[in-house]
Amino acid sequence: MIVWEPWVWGDPDAIKLKNILEGEWDYVITRWAAEVKSIEFPVLIAFAPEFNNNDHSWSVGWNDQNPQQFIN
Repeated sequence: MIVWEPWVWGDPDAIKLKNILEGEWDYVITRWAAEVKSIEFPVLIAFAPEFNNNDHSWSVGWNDQNPQQFIN
Protein backbone atom coordinates (compact mmCIF):
# COMPACT_ATOMS: atom_id res chain seq x y z
CA MET A 1 0.00 0.00 0.00
CA ILE A 2 1.25 3.43 -0.94
CA VAL A 3 -0.04 6.53 0.84
CA TRP A 4 0.50 9.31 -1.67
CA GLU A 5 0.31 12.78 -0.15
CA PRO A 6 0.62 15.51 -2.78
CA TRP A 7 2.84 18.03 -1.06
CA VAL A 8 6.37 19.36 -0.96
CA TRP A 9 8.07 19.23 2.44
CA GLY A 10 8.17 22.69 3.96
CA ASP A 11 6.08 24.34 1.22
CA PRO A 12 2.37 23.59 1.64
CA ASP A 13 1.47 25.89 -1.28
CA ALA A 14 3.71 24.08 -3.79
CA ILE A 15 1.03 21.66 -5.00
CA LYS A 16 -2.63 22.56 -5.32
CA LEU A 17 -5.37 20.22 -6.50
CA LYS A 18 -6.14 22.75 -9.24
CA ASN A 19 -2.58 22.33 -10.58
CA ILE A 20 -2.91 18.55 -10.58
CA LEU A 21 -6.21 18.77 -12.48
CA GLU A 22 -4.67 21.17 -15.00
CA GLY A 23 -1.92 18.66 -15.78
CA GLU A 24 0.98 20.49 -14.14
CA TRP A 25 2.02 17.32 -12.29
CA ASP A 26 1.31 14.80 -15.09
CA TYR A 27 5.01 14.04 -15.51
CA VAL A 28 5.23 12.89 -11.88
CA ILE A 29 2.00 10.89 -12.06
CA THR A 30 3.07 9.25 -15.33
CA ARG A 31 6.46 8.30 -13.92
CA TRP A 32 4.86 6.83 -10.80
CA ALA A 33 2.31 4.91 -12.88
CA ALA A 34 5.07 3.34 -14.96
CA GLU A 35 6.94 2.24 -11.84
CA VAL A 36 3.83 0.80 -10.21
CA LYS A 37 2.92 -1.03 -13.42
CA SER A 38 6.25 -2.86 -13.25
CA ILE A 39 5.32 -4.39 -9.89
CA GLU A 40 3.92 -7.86 -10.42
CA PHE A 41 1.34 -7.87 -7.66
CA PRO A 42 -1.63 -5.70 -6.68
CA VAL A 43 -0.86 -2.25 -5.32
CA LEU A 44 -3.30 -0.12 -3.38
CA ILE A 45 -2.76 3.64 -3.56
CA ALA A 46 -4.41 5.94 -1.02
CA PHE A 47 -4.24 9.30 -2.76
CA ALA A 48 -4.41 12.43 -0.60
CA PRO A 49 -6.02 10.83 2.47
CA GLU A 50 -7.93 12.84 5.04
CA PHE A 51 -9.06 15.47 2.54
CA ASN A 52 -11.37 16.86 5.20
CA ASN A 53 -8.45 17.67 7.55
CA ASN A 54 -7.49 21.31 7.06
CA ASP A 55 -3.96 20.57 8.27
CA HIS A 56 -3.28 19.11 4.80
CA SER A 57 -2.68 21.33 1.78
CA TRP A 58 -4.83 19.03 -0.40
CA SER A 59 -7.84 19.40 1.90
CA VAL A 60 -11.09 20.93 0.77
CA GLY A 61 -10.41 23.83 3.14
CA TRP A 62 -7.22 24.77 1.27
CA ASN A 63 -8.80 24.38 -2.16
CA ASP A 64 -11.59 26.92 -2.50
CA GLN A 65 -13.94 24.92 -0.27
CA ASN A 66 -14.72 22.86 -3.39
CA PRO A 67 -15.13 19.14 -2.63
CA GLN A 68 -15.85 18.42 -6.32
CA GLN A 69 -12.32 19.54 -7.12
CA PHE A 70 -10.99 16.77 -4.86
CA ILE A 71 -13.33 14.22 -6.43
CA ASN A 72 -12.16 15.19 -9.92
